[in-house]
Amino acid sequence: GDGVKKVKIGDEVILTWIKGEGVEAKTPQSYYSNDIKINAGHVTTFSNYSVVSENRVAKKPVEMDPKVATLFGCALLTGGGMVVNQIQPNPGSKVIVFGLGGIGLSAISALSDFSCDMICAVDISQSKLALAKKLGASHIINSMECDLEAEVTKITKGSKFDFCIESAGSTKTIETGFSLINEDCGKLLFVSHPSYESKISIDLHQLIKGKKIEGSWGGGSRPDKDIKALYSIIKRNKIPIDQLITKTYTLSEINLAVSDLRDGKVYRPIIEMEHN
Repeated sequence: GDGVKKVKIGDEVILTWIKGEGVEAKTPQSYYSNDIKINAGHVTTFSNYSVVSENRVAKKPVEMDPKVATLFGCALLTGGGMVVNQIQPNPGSKVIVFGLGGIGLSAISALSDFSCDMICAVDISQSKLALAKKLGASHIINSMECDLEAEVTKITKGSKFDFCIESAGSTKTIETGFSLINEDCGKLLFVSHPSYESKISIDLHQLIKGKKIEGSWGGGSRPDKDIKALYSIIKRNKIPIDQLITKTYTLSEINLAVSDLRDGKVYRPIIEMEHN
């Protein structure tokens, strides 16, 4: 469109649901298939061609692999953004990450740039824990195979964590993570989406003493700036982020992709569109 200034015809771009710079269409986009209206919002994927608001588009770094670029549409911006924009750990910090989906693994990748004393990853999947080690975790815990709090006490020698990033998606892990951070200055940041009627139960006295708990919306990211910053972290620390992509699917296999993701068979399934 004539009002679009930050990209031009021929630019390779990354689409993201997180708002960036530029124009947002006054009316969300809709598509039609056999006279049936399909709502799409200001950005849509799983289509060969899309009409997208300028503020949902960011330039792709020229040398970035297109498959890796797809990770910046949500997972890397959210998980990495939580680290660089919201907790910003000091050198020597101890951080624990609950849940090793795309967001948790992305957070660990970004933490590798902050000289943390300890990056502890917690999950129930041994393969995801093994990948977390490759991405920068110093310690891993399979919470299905041990007493979690006892194992944490063992590896921290009784100390607490400065930060907890929770992306496992349950109220229990939010509550557990809150119990494992420092009483006077610890911070828990959660990005998971428990069901709407869910409630968490925490010790209010610990809030009074100085603990903090905060939700995250897209890692507080600004895509036009943070895609470049996070990509620089990945290159500088030689993070094998491409290992999050274990399988690609055709559009007709999209239900299988969702099922494989739910069953933990893949970290980030990629739909490869067919173009003439």
